[in-house]
Amino acid sequence: MKWRMHIHNFGSQGPARHLFKLSGAPAWVVWTSLTVVGLVIFLPLLALTLLAILVGLIFFAVLYVLSTLMNMGRNALHFLRRLVTGRDDQGRRNVTVINRDSSDFQ
Repeated sequence: MKWRMHIHNFGSQGPARHLFKLSGAPAWVVWTSLTVVGLVIFLPLLALTLLAILVGLIFFAVLYVLSTLMNMGRNALHFLRRLVTGRDDQGRRNVTVINRDSSDFQ
């Protein structure tokens, strides 16, 4: 019977039981204070982690949009240069803009 009692009380053995004895407070007071302290440490760390992830995603999205706009602007300038001068960005002549009218394909 003694070994069954030992298995039954296994959860209360160890550092927590020693802490209860040292504090002299009821178990619920110790567990409540430990829980509060744990949450005070854990919740701000969780919030900071989520905030860092959110800031990283927003930063990535802003850089992606900026890169896309810069690429579109560069393509538009190349198109206009070819249209106005008849030369490409390397100075080759007789570069024509392809007419993409649907009647050409019929």
